Amino acid sequence: MSCLRSPSVPGRSISGTGAEEWWTSTQVVDAAATAGGGDGIRVVAGDTGIHVQGDIAWAEGRGRFTRADGAERPVRVTGVLVREDGRWKVVQSHASIGVPNADIFG
Repeated sequence: MSCLRSPSVPGRSISGTGAEEWWTSTQVVDAAATAGGGDGIRVVAGDTGIHVQGDIAWAEGRGRFTRADGAERPVRVTGVLVREDGRWKVVQSHASIGVPNADIFG
């Protein structure tokens, strides 16, 4: 999972799909600087929905992760936003690749 474009915000963490993939925002920014900005995985948006109630909003969507070699995987995303000083800021987000129920326990 590519997380290298996430902003550095103290106290945030980012988890990947592997059991050991858990980073602080500082680690992600350091990795981006070292790696030159990404691993070639792009996120392509599909169906999305956004819901607003006052200064809180939540969003969900489906899309796909793509690689330069043409490989792709469907992805599901959700997020929570808060309006502060007239600007929307993401306070929580999640992206996952679905696994069929039959494959969870093999």
